Amino acid sequence: MKWSEFYDSYDSFSGDTLRQILPLLEEIGSSEDVVDVVTSISYPEARDTLLKIALEKELLFTADELSNLSDYVPQETLTLFVEKMLSSGHRFSRYEITVLDGVISDEAMAAICRDAAGLGETPTLQEILDLDGVADETTLDDLARKILAKGHVFTIDEICQLEYVVGEECLSEITLASIDRGISFDMDAIMQLQYFVDEETMDALATALLESGYDFRYDDITNLEYELSQECLETIILETSDRGVRFNSKQAMYLGDQISAEGLEHLLLNMVGQGYVFTYDELSELSDLVEEKCLSTLLIFSAAGGLSLSADQIVDFAPMVSTEILTGTAKARASRVPFTAEDLRRLEGYVDPQWLVDYDSAHGTNAFTAPPKVVVHIRYTVIEEQNTQDRFFERLGMALGMAGGIRHGSGGHLGFDAALMAAVTAWGLRDE
Repeated sequence: MKWSEFYDSYDSFSGDTLRQILPLLEEIGSSEDVVDVVTSISYPEARDTLLKIALEKELLFTADELSNLSDYVPQETLTLFVEKMLSSGHRFSRYEITVLDGVISDEAMAAICRDAAGLGETPTLQEILDLDGVADETTLDDLARKILAKGHVFTIDEICQLEYVVGEECLSEITLASIDRGISFDMDAIMQLQYFVDEETMDALATALLESGYDFRYDDITNLEYELSQECLETIILETSDRGVRFNSKQAMYLGDQISAEGLEHLLLNMVGQGYVFTYDELSELSDLVEEKCLSTLLIFSAAGGLSLSADQIVDFAPMVSTEILTGTAKARASRVPFTAEDLRRLEGYVDPQWLVDYDSAHGTNAFTAPPKVVVHIRYTVIEEQNTQDRFFERLGMALGMAGGIRHGSGGHLGFDAALMAAVTAWGLRDE
C-alpha cells in the first residue's frame, strides 16, 4: 500500500484493520504526516507499529515533533529516535536540547548534551543557564570552560548566577581566573561564594580582599573561619590586628583556637600595644595557653595600664612568671591602692624582699617583726634573657611601637627584652 492511500483514509480504519495494513506499507510519509497519524489514532498498538516502521526506514523527527509525540508513545520509543539521530551525526542545538527535556531518557539527554558541548562555537552564558536542569553537570562545566577559554572575564554577578549550575571545581577555576584578571570581590560576594568554591579559591578571595586594604572585622573572620585554610585565616587575623583593628580578650581567645600558638601570642601582644588592659580572669585563662614570656608581658603591661590585683591574685601567678614580674605588678598596684600589713605578709617569699621592707617602712604598716623571707621563687631573670634573639620579643616591640608605646631616647622602637626591662627598671627593680 502506498503511503498516500493510507494517509487519505487511516482515520476510518479500525484497530484490527490498522494492524493488518501497517505492515503492508511500501513507504513511509514525512515526519510531519507520521506525527499527524500517531496523534490522531487511538490504538496504542498501531502507534507503536507505525513508529517501528518509521525507525526501520530511518525517518528523522525534529525535536518539536518528538515533544508532540511524548503524550502518545512511551519514552523508550522516543529515545530510540534520538539515539538514531545522534548516531547518524545529527548535532542537537541548545534549543532542541531544551525542548527534549523530559521527553527522552536521562541517559540519552546526557549523551546529546555531551555531544553539544563539543561544538566549535562558544556558547553564551544565557545558553548555559537555559540548560540548567536539562544537561548534566559535566556538560555544563565543559560549556562554561569554553567561555573561559575564549578569554571571557566573568563578573561577580555572572559567577553568582553559575553557583547552582556548574560544579565546585569549575566555578573555582572561573573565580580564580577572574581574580587574576582584576575583578575585585567584596565581602558580600565572598560570603555568597563560600559554599560553592574550594578552600584554595576562598583563600585567594580573602587574600585579595586583604591586600586591597580591607580590614576584616571579628564577624567577618568568624563567618569565614571554616572556609579558609588555617594559614590564610591566621594571616588575615594578624595582618588586621597589625593594622590596628581591635579585638577584646574573649574574641582573641576564640580566634586563638583557629590559629597557631605563636599566632595567638602575636595577637595578644598587639592588643597590649593598643593599650588593652587584661583582667585577672582573662590572664588566668590565658596562662594555660601562652608561654611565660608572653604572660609576663601581658601581666606587667596590664598592671601598668591600670590593672590592680590583690595580693592573693598576684601570688596566683607565682608558678607562671618571674619574681621580678610579680614585684613589678605589686609596685604598680601599690602606686594606686595601698597594701595592708596582711597583704605584705601574703606577698612575702614571692616578691623582692627589699621592696617589701622599703614599702613597709615608708608606709608604716609594721607588717614584719623580722626581715622578710628571701625570695626563693625565681623562674628566670630578664637580665639573663636580655640578649636573646627571639622573634617573640621582636613582636612585642613591634606591637608597642605600632601603638605609639614605649620608645627609647633615640626615638626608635624598643625590642621585647628592652621593653620588658624598661618596665622593670621603671619600678626600681634594676638600675638603668
